[in-house]
Amino acid sequence: MNLATMQSVYQALQNGLQIPVSRSWPQTPPALPGCTFHLGSWTRQPDGSARVSFKVLLRTELQEQGDIYTAQAVPAMLALGFVLESAEDSFESETGVFVRDLSFMGLEAAPLKPPDASPDFHAAVYGGGEWHSLPEPASFTLKPATRGLIAPQTPGFDAAMLPYFSLERIKPASLVINAPFQTDLRALDYLRLAFRIGNEITLRVSYRLPESPQTLLGVLTAFHASALGIYLEIAIRNL
Repeated sequence: MNLATMQSVYQALQNGLQIPVSRSWPQTPPALPGCTFHLGSWTRQPDGSARVSFKVLLRTELQEQGDIYTAQAVPAMLALGFVLESAEDSFESETGVFVRDLSFMGLEAAPLKPPDASPDFHAAVYGGGEWHSLPEPASFTLKPATRGLIAPQTPGFDAAMLPYFSLERIKPASLVINAPFQTDLRALDYLRLAFRIGNEITLRVSYRLPESPQTLLGVLTAFHASALGIYLEIAIRNL
């Protein structure tokens, strides 16, 4: 939660309501009728986003004024992505003031940078006679090569011993790369074309030392590139 968010909430309420607006607990007594607001809660979610709530208090002389100003506050906050979650009426017996307590809830988007991204990894794809780097930071996940077991067809064997198995053909290892999206990325042109027509790609990967890369050959089995990010899965040909 930052100053820009608090200022945007203040501006939205000020433009939407026909009464004075201020932060809660001002140095001077709040206006009557008037509106005060403050941050109710900010909670980080497992996916990196945040659940944010704001408290908006409407102080009025007449109870029905709370209904009128609520109808103005709801669309003002909705324009910022905050929906009305709860509302409650109360009465200050010492001042004779009616108070409408509104709670608005919204979600703050997760950061675009993948939480497990590492600046230590570098990758580039070969195309048109030169290497084209993938955006950074990127996260790399390796799925190892596997080969399954085929159980014997002959019934009956010593239960105390593992039976003899045949082996399936080797399933190649896969390298999964997640990276932030860039619109003017030459590497994407070669990757998108290779995925569409099934061509093999040449990938250069290095860890910490870009001058000591490893070259991999493989076929793209999954490809995505949009504002959500870049996702590549490459079946590696050279074990």
